[in-house]
Amino acid sequence: KVTGTPVQLYEYETLLKDSYVEATWYALGAIIILVFLHFRAVLPVVLSLFPVAVGTLWMVGSMGWSGVSFNLANIMTLPLVIGIGVTNGIHILNRFAEERNPSILAKSTGKAVFVSGLTTIVGFGCLVIADHRGIRSLGWVMATGTATCMVAGLTALPAILTLMDRWRTRGASTR
Repeated sequence: KVTGTPVQLYEYETLLKDSYVEATWYALGAIIILVFLHFRAVLPVVLSLFPVAVGTLWMVGSMGWSGVSFNLANIMTLPLVIGIGVTNGIHILNRFAEERNPSILAKSTGKAVFVSGLTTIVGFGCLVIADHRGIRSLGWVMATGTATCMVAGLTALPAILTLMDRWRTRGASTR
């Protein structure tokens, strides 16, 4: 039965945050469908989302460590982090499917993913120097999310691909 500007702002903020979280789930669903249409198999979808999952965990952990919390300005970055992070996995998986050799990542695709990630990190990182707290936190979350997804894509995903390839060759040699 309480009303007024503070109550309206509180309700508006809650509705907006819930909408961003819902948009994140829709974006994730659409990305899963598109990646499945590209690879036509479930395992590559899971593998391409692995850097996003690990990177997001690292991002949220670093947010807690740094005292940055989700707010109306930076919560909108969640679908962006997912979209940017999944491209790392897709590029790495496509190259691995062509060459069947994870060391190729250090030569061309790895460098391309690294440079692409760095340009995005620098672009969003420039927002960190803003005077507005919301813009600053948006830049911090996007730069950190992009960096963590990139590092996970360049380290964890090739390691998993190498292990899977070794298991596959061991299984084939024992037959």
